[in-house]
Amino acid sequence: MAEADKMLNEFWELSRRRHSIRKFTAEAIPDEALNQILETAQTAPSAGNLQAYEIVIVKEQNVKQMLASAALGQSFGGPSSCRTGFFRPTTNLSKSIR
Repeated sequence: MAEADKMLNEFWELSRRRHSIRKFTAEAIPDEALNQILETAQTAPSAGNLQAYEIVIVKEQNVKQMLASAALGQSFGGPSSCRTGFFRPTTNLSKSIR
């Protein structure tokens, strides 16, 4: 039971330190860091292990502006040189079945 308590405490501390960032810099995310972030996201658990989502990285400013309009004017918080990433549900579940 001590191991379970330790894991619970570690999770609790991680959850408490978690926060959202709303201010971004114009500094581009290095491709190596972005690849590591995406790899981490791809290994995250999901219901039934389906990974029924796609991660989309948008670099083009005009596409970001269209997405912001479609999202009721949200600016995604980032300057024009930043990438915008988001999850979207996928209907192509065959790609998820292994």
